[in-house]
Amino acid sequence: MSDHILIIDASGFAFRSFYVFPPYYRESDGQPTGAILGFMGMLWRLIGAAQADAPTHAVAVFDTPGKTFRHDLFPLYKANRPQARSMELSDQMPFMRHVAEALGVAHTEMAGFEADDVIATLVTQARAAGMRSTIVSSDKDFGQLVIDGDVEIVDPMKKQRVISADILARWGVEPVQVADVQALCGDAVDNIPGMPGCGTDIASRLVRRFGDLEGVLSNIDQIRFKRVQAELRRVHSFDGVKKKGSDWVRLFHQLTFLRRDVTLKVTLDDLKAHPPVKSHLQRMLRSLEATPRFHSIFATEPENIRLVAHVDNEWAWWEDELISPGQRIPEDPQSGFYRTKLVKGGPYVTARIWRTKWNATQDQVKCEIAGKPRDPHQHWPGLSLKPIPRENFNVMTKRSDNAPRHAPEANPNKPIDRTAQPASSNPRRKTS
Repeated sequence: MSDHILIIDASGFAFRSFYVFPPYYRESDGQPTGAILGFMGMLWRLIGAAQADAPTHAVAVFDTPGKTFRHDLFPLYKANRPQARSMELSDQMPFMRHVAEALGVAHTEMAGFEADDVIATLVTQARAAGMRSTIVSSDKDFGQLVIDGDVEIVDPMKKQRVISADILARWGVEPVQVADVQALCGDAVDNIPGMPGCGTDIASRLVRRFGDLEGVLSNIDQIRFKRVQAELRRVHSFDGVKKKGSDWVRLFHQLTFLRRDVTLKVTLDDLKAHPPVKSHLQRMLRSLEATPRFHSIFATEPENIRLVAHVDNEWAWWEDELISPGQRIPEDPQSGFYRTKLVKGGPYVTARIWRTKWNATQDQVKCEIAGKPRDPHQHWPGLSLKPIPRENFNVMTKRSDNAPRHAPEANPNKPIDRTAQPASSNPRRKTS
């Protein structure tokens, strides 16, 4: 039986875990941990599901921060992507690499290239070595890599395998022609404009008729779609650069085509799969102050895979990195929900920070603690270590234990002493 490599789009997993799973934070320093724990559970379930076609090799491929060669070619590439909360996610990415290692999955990335290019290179190398490849991702761009019997995609969102017939149904062309279609019709997700008037249907019809993108551009006179024909000849300006439409389409193809020639830091032999190590996972959760989550994350053990209790040859674990604070707390107060104590030994009360328009060019930062306005800059150092989800904020302001003395909604006509310490171990108000 031939070797089988499982290639995981780890950055896609990271983004999904960040936006789907509840935000958790390390109690001691406010380090965000929600995406790490979500990533750990997703990867564990994937490894279990993969046992139906057990891989001999496995690798999680991450994006690196910063620009890639595509930004050099086209500065507007992905310029439409939102940057909100990116710092909080980036603080968790190093831990996710450790998660992959603890679960027996190697990890890699390459500066200047996207994870997609690294994955395409790995697929090419694996096929040359006689290995089958399974790419785990929901990214449509990987459709150009599919080769029945050699390379397939597993979409974890739809929970289905993607083969050539699926690519043909979606794009109207064979997998090797997908990048040609994308260059003509563009890709709004990556901010690739494409040619005006040339949607996916027209682009696929042109590629089918003329064979590939160069065939289309060599036969502009024979294109029956007059607007597309005119746009390919017309001069367009993007980001101040002027070129003929046909030249822009050739450049767009460089953006849509996945590179297969990236010089990698690992070899296929480095990517052999290993059993998950329970002791490493426990150490990680202990460092993240999330030990109680172990049993919920690993509650279900697939029949063909078990957590190895311990290994003699321990891997490098960068304990200092795991234990030391990982969050870079910004100097300016950040909008969000928090909890704090107004006096030592007193109850936790809720706090929130938000921004409002001050004038046409500036925002004003506002802060409210226990229902009263406060100076956000004065309280930010303490609040920054105690962020809470919106759901917890709502519960804390409404739950019966706190309502009698600490919730503004409880009795708006009665003054509330928010600095008072609990009178007894049972703060619940007596009822007759």
